[in-house]
Amino acid sequence: MTTCIDGRKKRALLSPVKKVLLAAGLVLSSSYLYAQDFEVGVNVHLRKYPKPTDNYLSLIEKAGFTSYRDGFLWGMVEPKPGKFSVTGDAKKEDKAYQTGKSEYNLNGLLVLGNGNGRAGYTADGGYPRTPEAIDAFAKYAYWTASRYKGKVKYYEVWNEWTVRTGIRNNESVPSPEIYAQLVKKTSEAVKRADPNAIVMAGSLNPLTKKGLQWFDSLMKLGILDSLDGISLHPYSYKDNDLALRNPEDNLAAIDRFEQRVKKFSNKSVPMYITEIGVPTYSGVGGMTNDQAAQYAIKYTMLAKSRPYIRGVWWYDLIDDGDNPKVNEHRFGFYNRQEQPKAAAIAFGKIAEVVKAYKINNYNVSADNIISISMKEANNKNAMIYWKKTPVAQAEEPESTVKSLMNKVIGDNPKKEPIQPIEVMNSDDYVLKGGVPVLVFSEKALNKDDIKEKR
Repeated sequence: MTTCIDGRKKRALLSPVKKVLLAAGLVLSSSYLYAQDFEVGVNVHLRKYPKPTDNYLSLIEKAGFTSYRDGFLWGMVEPKPGKFSVTGDAKKEDKAYQTGKSEYNLNGLLVLGNGNGRAGYTADGGYPRTPEAIDAFAKYAYWTASRYKGKVKYYEVWNEWTVRTGIRNNESVPSPEIYAQLVKKTSEAVKRADPNAIVMAGSLNPLTKKGLQWFDSLMKLGILDSLDGISLHPYSYKDNDLALRNPEDNLAAIDRFEQRVKKFSNKSVPMYITEIGVPTYSGVGGMTNDQAAQYAIKYTMLAKSRPYIRGVWWYDLIDDGDNPKVNEHRFGFYNRQEQPKAAAIAFGKIAEVVKAYKINNYNVSADNIISISMKEANNKNAMIYWKKTPVAQAEEPESTVKSLMNKVIGDNPKKEPIQPIEVMNSDDYVLKGGVPVLVFSEKALNKDDIKEKR
């Protein structure tokens, strides 16, 4: 495993990249070739899954993902102060972290989090607020990183601190100062146990004003000094700004956040999109299976085209329920019977280029044709391209907005099906509107090879 120092040296040698700001009518291009690792992972809930862990690790590997993300909760492994053990359902996660890399070549992303009322450090399921609780949390992080040294690549400090995910009581969200101290102590503990581990924190939505202001406060408190990267959860399928619901403008907003961080810190900070997804349900912002698949293809390739983004972890592997009216039930790449949905099938068609190809050129033309040219180690070439689909903006009252959302985003189940992706092996590189077209060639490809549809 590459050490953190070697990783920084490697990044320092990369060619400067012309920053991309997606805007209508602006020609955006860059001609760079960078050699960083890019993870495409998936979120899992191993404690809640009925089958043995190996079943799901095998499914993740066969799907073409390179990583998985799950929790390893404090209260489950330290039932009494200073007494650590793996029991009950935590054994399912432990199995993944012990063998995921060696047996399935999957990089684990372990979320350190949630309170520990069992051992008396916090309120039941609550936040660690006191210096004593924060020190105890850091000891749990040290024990965890020691257990999985060389086996788990990434650690994320807490999950969605500001939106109270996993908090079972009504306590308020602690101050940024408390979170910054928790991150500092936890990061130090993980690095003592495993200097090669990559530590990230934040899990914020950079598309929201609240998320931006909160992270500004954290940067002023020096949180970047404790991190190898920032974790992001840029969900936007219900956003009132309908443009943010498409992958191009979602990533453009993340570009702006990256520039905001860079302006403050005077350096490029790696970012990890540890949760993103769209539900295939019938409510507001929901998509059809085919629409969700096309979204996943475009978003993955756009993220890979940005060198500061080091990975995307999709939410999630398997649907969490069967009710098509409940959004939380329908984020999976697979249904409850573990049959692949359209997103899993479509992702399988790009998995190899995501893992084995490097970005050579990313271009957005004046007429919003996106083209991403890639090259593989044996000089094989590929390109994926599509035309950005216009998105109407709603200025009507709220009662009318939902109707417009249905029309634009596809809540209407009778909406005509779309093609998630087309793979071509000819020299006839035809533009097919918003459908991503993936082509392979022995020659280098660029935007000039794309032909308008006849």
